[in-house]
This record gives sequence, structure tokens and C-alpha cells, in this order.
Amino acid sequence: MKDMTKRTISLISAMLLCAGSTVTAFAGGEPELYLRGDIDRDGVISVEDAQLALRAYTNKVAYNPTGLHPIQLEAANVLHDSEFDVTDAQCILKYYVENSVSGKTATWDQVTGRDKLTVPDTGKELVIRAACKDPTLDVMIRQFLERHPEYKGKIRTEYLVSEDSGSYTDEELIEYIANADDTDLFYIDTHDMFPCLNNDDLSIPVSALGFKESDFAEMYSYTLEAGSDINGDRKALSATACPGGFFYRTDLAEKYLGVKTPDEMQKLIGNWEDFEKAAKTVHDQSEGKTAFCDGGDEGMAYAVICNLTEPWFNEKLESVVPDQLKQAAARYTSFYKNGYLSDDLIFSENWFNTVQSDSLFGFFSPGWSLIDEPEIEEYFFAGKDTPIYGKYSMVQGPAPYHGYDDYYMFVSPHCDNKTLAYAFLHECMTDKEAMTALSRETNRFMNNSSVMKELAASAKGAAGLSRQSMLNQYDQIAAASHSPKAYTPACNNKRQLFMDEVITSVRSGIPVEEIYWKYLDYYVL
Repeated sequence: MKDMTKRTISLISAMLLCAGSTVTAFAGGEPELYLRGDIDRDGVISVEDAQLALRAYTNKVAYNPTGLHPIQLEAANVLHDSEFDVTDAQCILKYYVENSVSGKTATWDQVTGRDKLTVPDTGKELVIRAACKDPTLDVMIRQFLERHPEYKGKIRTEYLVSEDSGSYTDEELIEYIANADDTDLFYIDTHDMFPCLNNDDLSIPVSALGFKESDFAEMYSYTLEAGSDINGDRKALSATACPGGFFYRTDLAEKYLGVKTPDEMQKLIGNWEDFEKAAKTVHDQSEGKTAFCDGGDEGMAYAVICNLTEPWFNEKLESVVPDQLKQAAARYTSFYKNGYLSDDLIFSENWFNTVQSDSLFGFFSPGWSLIDEPEIEEYFFAGKDTPIYGKYSMVQGPAPYHGYDDYYMFVSPHCDNKTLAYAFLHECMTDKEAMTALSRETNRFMNNSSVMKELAASAKGAAGLSRQSMLNQYDQIAAASHSPKAYTPACNNKRQLFMDEVITSVRSGIPVEEIYWKYLDYYVL
């Protein structure tokens, strides 16, 4: 029973992404929903919070509900580890006494002892564990060793599954990470990184290796947001970024909308209301023969998900579906019922035929590996002989967004090779020359604005995209993108599941309001 409780608290800790240890303004001017140690949520750390923590722990050891909502329990787990226990209550009381009674100033790191965190340098090799094989990691390691032959034979990789697209459960991944006591670094994709991100038993801040915030000046802010835990500590770094945009037919834009340039197109669809107006115009002008965009989970759903600012519950801790998602569900319903969406979902078997015809005006797509112009032309336009060759351009669309296809590096609490771990991460994640070499070999978009600007300056542009400089566009979109906070248990996965179910329900003729109840499942632990 104790192990089950420990796993439950660990999962809750892993799935919450909120603010740091000071009260800050929440979207719309409301108080922040999370403050470390503030269990009663009155905006201050008090002795009452310590009492609530102790009472919750007493209930827990008696196998009773703690009496706390998940976000309160997260605030109570000030050690930010796998298990809320009596030590957390003691730390809350100590923080209160130091800062409110004794007249001193103590940080949470000082109170919890994390300020004494050190990484030894006694390891014989750098061990990197990943959930599954990823070609970018292989290239990253090979290029690093080519530049530093003195480290040859000193970097080893291990995988949970050996295939590039192997499957595993969340529980298997967490167990794999938790039991990897010989590991220095973890390499995990965006979808799976949250069990590491918010649990100090599974990861430690990269600052423990010697990183400073100035090292990340060229990284896109959304990746730094995504790689930070609920207390604001930088826990994970990504060498790549994955901005997305709206690809549209330039000839159809001029025919139906009177638009001749990407700048004109962007002004016309710069928000969701205008995006829908343009969709209606194209539908009406084409007599219903041209759908405005694709309707799958890679399309409108991603552009919505990346711009959420609302939590799944209100100030009274009552469960609610965020208004932003209700609006997105209503918009998708309207698009589908009015014929603004393609019946062939993006990258489905029939979609490649659809994109070659006049039946589709545009589509949303993340960048993935679309750095190389010939690859763009082959992948989307099937070569120069197609009727749409050179008739596409790309704009941001109604909102900046990014795909969830990046891999992040975490530092393991068991890391014992500080020098090599720092050298590898620092070079692969921040060095312009190394990142340029990685981009040129893998065609990946790098998480470094200076690198991408220089690559854009030398790029000729894709002929299939009207010679448009897509890299410049992606750089601007990545700079404007943000990673939404997950204010509540399972929120990160929940928003994707919600939009997936909206798509399925609408296409099945089920009113979206009938699925809302599935997402109102908050409880007291």
C-alpha cells in the first residue's frame, strides 16, 4: 500500500507545471493558483500551512484521504520529490519561522538543503539513457566524439526499447528511469518528460553541472518554459525546436481572397475570428469545392493547445473545462459542419492526393525535418511535375505554435561524471558551430535563434514554396511561441486527449458538450 501511495504522489508531482515560489499575476489578473508551501492558498506561507501538511501526512499514514486537492498536495510537497511526508511539513514550518518570525531571509533551496546539491566527478563513462533510439542523438554523440577524440569509448547509450518507434507504457518508463542508478543523463521526448521534470528523485537542475541562465540566451523561450519545473528550476534542455505554421495555396488565396503576398495572408488570418471568416469566404467563393484546412490532430488542435492559458479548475478548486477549450470545440464544430475542413486528415493515405488538388486551401504542420529544400519538395509536393509545384507559401496563422516532437536532456540525480556531462550538454545545446553541424546533417531546426538566422541567410528557399525563406518564418514563430502551463494533474496529456475527442465526437455527430463531463474528475486525495 505504501508503494502505491508513493507512485500516486510521484505521478501527481510529475504532471503539474505551475509557477515558482512567489505570488505572481495569473492570466486575467487572478492570483496564481500555485505557491510552494501555500496549502490554504491565501498567498502567504504560514504556520497554518505547516499544520495542514502535518494533518494530511497523519491521514496518509493512517490510510485515510489526505484531505487535500491535488494542487494543494503539490504545494505541500516542498521537497519536490517522489513522496509527500512529514519532512515536508517540517520544511514549511522552518520556512515560516525563518522568514516571518526570526526576521531572516531563507530560500526554499536553503530550507530543503538543495543549496548543498553537488555532482561528483568520479565516473568512468557518461551513460545516457533514452526511452527509444533516436537518430538525432546518435549523430549528436558521433559529432561530439569527432570533435573530442579524447572521450572516445567514454559515452554509452542505453534504451528502454531498441526500435526507433518502439512502444512502452508510462509506468514502464517511470520504472526504467527510477531504477537507472548508473545514469548521468536522460534523453526523453516532450510527451514523456513530465515524470522527470517535476520530481527531484528523478532529475536535478542543470545548474548543478555549472550552467548559468546566460548560457540559454539564444534558446527559444518556449523550450525553456517546457524544460522548467513548477518551481521555475531549469531541469531539461533541448537541442532542437519544432515551430509550426500554416501552409496555403498562393493561387487560391489570390483567386478567392484577393491576397498576393504572405504578409497580406497573415494579416487576413491573424486571429481565430478572422481565420474563420476567411474559411467561409473560400468555401462560398469556391461553391463548397475547397476546404480551408485539414481537420486532424496535427492541424487546428495543435495551434489551440500551444496557446492555452487557463487551468482545468477555478479559484474554488471546482473542476471546469477551460473556456478556451470550449471555444476551440465550438469552432471545430462550426468548421466541420460548414464544410471548411478536409475529410482527408493530414498525412493520411488520401491526404497526399488531396494536397495536390484544388480541394484543399491549406494545412497546419510543424517543422520536423523540413530544413532541406529538396526534402520539402519531395515530401509535400512530390516533385516539380506536380500541378501545385511552387504554389504554396507558409505563414504563422491565427496563433504561433510548435509541435511536440523535441527531445530533452535531463541530469540524473545519480550523475557522477560532472565534467563530461557539462561538456556534452554545453556543446550540443549551446555551441553555435556544433548546432550548425547537427542541423546540416539531420535537417532539424535547432533551438538556437542565431544558428537558424545564419542558416536562413544562406538558404535559397524552397522552389516548392515560391522560394519563400521558411527558416526565417519558423524563427519568428518559434520566438513568439509559448509552452502552456499544466496547472493540474494530467493537464499536459489532458488537453491533447480533449482535442482528440472533440475531433472524433464532431465527426461522429456527437455534440461536444456531451464529452465535457469526462474531464471533470478532480478529487481530494
